[in-house]
Order: sequence, then structure tokens, then C-alpha cells
Amino acid sequence: MSKGFSLIEVLIVLTIFAILSIAIIVILNPIEQINRGRDISLIQISETLSNAASRYLISQNKVPWNSSIQTTTLSSSQGQSLVANIISLGELKQNFVANNDKFEELYITTNEINNELLLCFQPHSKAYQQHPFTIFSQNGDFNPRCFENRSECYFCFGNYELGNIVENAGNGGSGGNEESNMTEEELLCRDFEPEYPKYPWTCNSSDKLIQYGCTNYCVADKGCDGYCAIGQRHLIKSYYATNSNVIQCLLADDVNTEEYCVADPFARCDIKSYNSDPSDYAWGCTNPRRPYKWAI
Repeated sequence: MSKGFSLIEVLIVLTIFAILSIAIIVILNPIEQINRGRDISLIQISETLSNAASRYLISQNKVPWNSSIQTTTLSSSQGQSLVANIISLGELKQNFVANNDKFEELYITTNEINNELLLCFQPHSKAYQQHPFTIFSQNGDFNPRCFENRSECYFCFGNYELGNIVENAGNGGSGGNEESNMTEEELLCRDFEPEYPKYPWTCNSSDKLIQYGCTNYCVADKGCDGYCAIGQRHLIKSYYATNSNVIQCLLADDVNTEEYCVADPFARCDIKSYNSDPSDYAWGCTNPRRPYKWAI
């Protein structure tokens, strides 16, 4: 009389199939894996330099660049001067320059007012080309066109809060009606779900993925693209870290994004069926600062 498989035998078979599936994916798409590795290297270089520049600023009470940098490569004379200044004070190790073959791909921009250093690059891999944070121009400015065409978009890293970038991009969205709509604003702002905001372009702190080092999230808009039911808007929530766990959170790409749907009156596919941008909304809610209604 034949016997069925035991639970252990079934688990062993499933494990083997899982390993084989991963191996096949890697074999069938080795270029994507290579490109992803290149992107991760650029992110690691950016994080190292950004953290070192922040330490320099704290210890010296001044920025490590000699003059304002208006978007040039890290391999340029201004970029090399920046790196040399930081190395001279021991905030970067001398072997950092061993990565100089990648410096040509990194674009640096400084902001004297906020002491910001932004580092941007164009991703090589499809994974990072489609990453929710690949939404910037070469100089680190938010680029709303990225939601329609990623070919000209950059992944940017720097000593800023991502939420501030998105918030600043939406500063013109309230249309000057905040005072006249104060009662409506207060009412609408009360309807807030901290983990799943109804409107995109909301950024907030969250401990939901703290085990992966993620501390914050931002919500982007994918439009009424068929992912959700008819009349619903597709939102994507991307987690990131604002501390030393930036890379840990970023590499947890199997869990650091969530997709969900919102219906009317938040979706308004009749107004705009494709991706919205921050200027499409009225802003005014606080803690966190976020949209409270459509402005178009």
C-alpha cells in the first residue's frame, strides 16, 4: 500500500523549486542583475559621501565645498575638491577615491541656503528606473514628467528629507484659498489615515517596517491605470529611512513598497485619469503636511 508524502518531504521539494526558480531568473536576466548591482554601488557611494559631508558640516560649522556647485559630475574639479576637503579632515577614508570610475555618473548640486548636497544618477536597471524615488531631474528638482516617462529621470540622494522635496513641489497647489476655506480645510484634514493616506504626495513617519530600518514613507500616484476597480486611483507607498539604515531599507525592495486603491471623492478619475502631481491638490493639513482636496 503506497503512502503519501510527509510534510517534511513536501517542504524539501518546495524549497528546491524555489531555489531553482531564483536561479533561473538570474540566468535568464543576468544583465538586469549586473545593472542592479551598478545602481546599488552608486547609491552606496552617494550615502557614504552624503553622511561624510554632514559630519564635516557638524564638526567644522561650514560646508565642505568651496563655492556653490550648480550640477556637475563628481569627477569634475569641483567634485574632486569636495571629496578632497572631506578626506583632509578624516571624514572620508582615502580609499573612497577607488570608486572614481563611477564618479562620472554621479551629478552633484549644492544648496547654500539649506546646506544641502544632492547626488543624482540615472539608474541602469529596470528595477531602479521604476523605483518610486526615481522622480527627479539631474539637479535634484522634483520632475512630474517622470510618472509618464522615466527615460530622463534620476534617482537622487542627499542630506534632505524626501518629504520636503515633495512638499515644496506642491506649495503652489492651494490656489490662495486657504483662509476662505479654513472650515472646510479643518474638516477634511480630520479624515486622515496615517498608514494609508487617501491622497498621494503625503509623506509621514511609520514604524511598520522598522525591522528593515525604514522610518518614513511617501505616497505616489500611478493614476487610474486598471490596477484598481473602475473609478479608483492606484497609489503606491514607498518606505525609506532618514538615519543610518538608508541602504538596509532601500535593499528590502521585496517589502518596502505597498500598493493600494482609493475611491471617490479621493480618486476623481473623471478629473485626471493619469498620474497627478503635487500641484493638482490643495495643501494645508499639518502633522504631516499633506493635501486635503483636489485643486483642479
